[in-house]
Amino acid sequence: MVRSSAKPASKALPKVDEDSTDIEFGDELEDNRKATEQEVLELMEEEEQDKPSQTLSLDLIGKRNLLPGVLEKSLEERNEAVKEMTHIRVDRERVNSLGSCLHQFKTLTNLYLQHNRLPNLKALLSVQTLRFLTVAHNKLKNLDGLEEMRSLLFLDVSHNDIPSVEELIETLPPSLAFLNYEGNPFADSPGRLYIMIERHPSTLDVSALLPIAALSLL
Repeated sequence: MVRSSAKPASKALPKVDEDSTDIEFGDELEDNRKATEQEVLELMEEEEQDKPSQTLSLDLIGKRNLLPGVLEKSLEERNEAVKEMTHIRVDRERVNSLGSCLHQFKTLTNLYLQHNRLPNLKALLSVQTLRFLTVAHNKLKNLDGLEEMRSLLFLDVSHNDIPSVEELIETLPPSLAFLNYEGNPFADSPGRLYIMIERHPSTLDVSALLPIAALSLL
């Protein structure tokens, strides 16, 4: 009898789709990262709650935005440098009043005021050059004054206390192109940005707000 030299066939292992596995692990890691970031932000906000509020000032803006070399100059030189800025970040500074310094800015286009304590935005009327404004996570109940802004294109008012879509639409500037209003009491479509394509001040038609692709804020 001739013995076969062939080895018995091994049981085939199931094929693993490496691409799909990578995607699954990638999604899980991304979810964990976002959850961790949210926890850190919440802890930071809890710590900030007990600290006193601040009024927006040239000094505060300078400390957040000027380069170290400029900060070493005289107060007058620092203030002049601040007033020439086009982009200003004063987020998470416990600001509860915009004060009276903004009228001195003649070239300001981008203003970041998210995560503060602002109850209104009326002082922004003096900054007609603004094109980008984020005031997310404040204490706004309306946007009075913004309807007179002539250059504003991008507005983020998410996570405020605006009670109704009527309050929102009535005060939007006609120049506005992009709007984020998620997280307000009336909003039922979280996580989206909206584009204003038509306004109906007489009927306040909510259909004037149409969803567009999500756009991450910088």
